[in-house]
Amino acid sequence: MLKEVYKNIKAIFFDVDDVLIQGRDENGNYRWKKNIYEDLGVLIEETPKLFNHKWPDVLLGKIDTLDRISEFLSEIDVKISANDFLNYWLKNDAKFDNQMLNLAQTLKDHGYPLYLATNQDKYRSKYLYDTLSLKNIFSDIYSSSFIGLKKPDPEYFKTLEHRVQLMPDEILIIDDSLENVNSAIKCGWMGYQHHNFIKTQNDLLSCLRAYRNF
Repeated sequence: MLKEVYKNIKAIFFDVDDVLIQGRDENGNYRWKKNIYEDLGVLIEETPKLFNHKWPDVLLGKIDTLDRISEFLSEIDVKISANDFLNYWLKNDAKFDNQMLNLAQTLKDHGYPLYLATNQDKYRSKYLYDTLSLKNIFSDIYSSSFIGLKKPDPEYFKTLEHRVQLMPDEILIIDDSLENVNSAIKCGWMGYQHHNFIKTQNDLLSCLRAYRNF
């Protein structure tokens, strides 16, 4: 990371899943699915069917999440309501990485406006931001389902530039996806691929310390 390019930063965008949310356990298994058969009668091996070829349209806000869940439950012949399934998923897929949240708060305390940049359906976006209070740290959430575009589409990043009224080289994005980071960089943003808290904290603060009193 070149420290000098970080002097222009006026806003930092954070991805959500696998950056702020620890969705998988140490074995790489999704936490929210762990007891789904015991709790809802849904076989773990059936859950990938929910995220079929229609899911990208859910993320873009073209298909309502509850409609897709209802369709999925009918496909696997499980007699529970879409609302019950959705609420179960939301509550069990919300394990925050508190160290990353503390890092975000530190950046905010030192004057950096923070935002969320996430490919997310509308219900989980609202749940994480409003119900679980990410709004207390992040000024806004730019969810794919709200704006009709998703990462790594360059138009997604250009839309966010317009929303926050900043130049591309004034924005840093922290994302676990190299594809998303590279797309942002091609749009003129600064990008950092997140791997783990220790590395991210050390890399960011070592670069930003020259411009803010950490």
